[in-house]
Amino acid sequence: MSLHIVQNMNNLAITIIQSNLLWENPEGNLEHFDQLLKEVPSGTDLVLFPETFNTGFPVDPLKFAETPDGPTLNWLRTKAQELHAVVCGTMLLNVDGHYHNSLVWMRPDSSYELYHKRHTFAIGGEKEPIESGTESLIVTLNGWKIKPMVCYDIRFPIWARNQYLDGTFDYDLGIFLANFPSSRIFVWDTLLMARAIENQAYFIGVNRIGDDPEGVHYNGDSQVISPKGEVLANTEPDIEAILSYTLDYEKLQIFRSKFPVGRDWDGAVTQTSQIRLDCHVAPQSSAPRNDGRLSIFSDEYYMRQAFKEAELALKAEEIPIGAVVVCNDKIIARAHNQTEMLNDVTAHAEMLAITAAANALGAKYLDECTLYVTLEPCPMCAGALEHAHIGKVVYAAEDPKNGFSKYGNMLHPKTKLVTGVMKEECLALLTDFFKKKR
Repeated sequence: MSLHIVQNMNNLAITIIQSNLLWENPEGNLEHFDQLLKEVPSGTDLVLFPETFNTGFPVDPLKFAETPDGPTLNWLRTKAQELHAVVCGTMLLNVDGHYHNSLVWMRPDSSYELYHKRHTFAIGGEKEPIESGTESLIVTLNGWKIKPMVCYDIRFPIWARNQYLDGTFDYDLGIFLANFPSSRIFVWDTLLMARAIENQAYFIGVNRIGDDPEGVHYNGDSQVISPKGEVLANTEPDIEAILSYTLDYEKLQIFRSKFPVGRDWDGAVTQTSQIRLDCHVAPQSSAPRNDGRLSIFSDEYYMRQAFKEAELALKAEEIPIGAVVVCNDKIIARAHNQTEMLNDVTAHAEMLAITAAANALGAKYLDECTLYVTLEPCPMCAGALEHAHIGKVVYAAEDPKNGFSKYGNMLHPKTKLVTGVMKEECLALLTDFFKKKR
């Protein structure tokens, strides 16, 4: 069955493949999808498969997990090239001896991203040696920001949570690829609508059909949900289907503009805020990635958040310096220079961030916190950091003229110091600002 629904504006054309899955038969599944993909309409931007589309769920990872150079990932690479579209599905992957249920976002140019399923379904057989992922993924396609997730993730709203910063949302489209049983399909329907409404984003749910050897039945119910929670398109139950739909970006923006609930979200940041607190929870691991992509949440990730603050300062015609304070993998304070707006020479980003962090913790000492700032602190700010017993300071660009280091180490003896993170970008922002001022 093929159902093709197109809106007036060709913004993001998606195609859902709702299919039965052959148990523990990767070769047979790929051959079957070869046939189904012949019905994908030309002009499709994104093709979506169900969870573990090559094996079914759950299966033994020691037997069926593939390496990144294995046949399934190479098949996805070929299909993306043939369709001139991104193709996306999940599979069991062995990455350097670690087993994951991994979502693969494969582009036509053969580059790809991986998202390792955060919430493994242990009670359904997805257990050791399969490991939970620690990093979320947001990708871009045709100007859309997209957050793909996997099945059981749908039950955890904080993991799917959108963020709002001065009119900009973290993502516009959320995706769940699933093997969701028909016995709990009410939960699937309800949570898809809830995730769309609470995050003011389109959501797509892709589910399989058929039965597995354990007697679990899957009836599909793949669907496209609007930011208002409306079902825009869905498949018939228990039938293999190719569902194509074009998402309208303008309608999304109009709705967000008319009903700007994002700015009232807990942790939302608006330009009217002078000192802002954030409840963005980070995963437990903060180790840097080894595949060239930005890790959540490495020093570079947090410095990029400080850089966003510097950009806000630039918009306000302040010297573009920004800072964030992190404690236990959580951003607890954000600030940028506001000396002009507050008519206060002490209103440096670091000073405001220190005050906000102390208020957030209800304590004057920040010995378990890290300050990320886009420029080396001045002696005044370094003195405040010393008195606050800050645990770690990370700054991007040196300031040979006004930085504290020309006077020696002014920080607390136990404070760790890291420099040079995003140095070029932060320095370029400052250089351009002063060039225009001249």
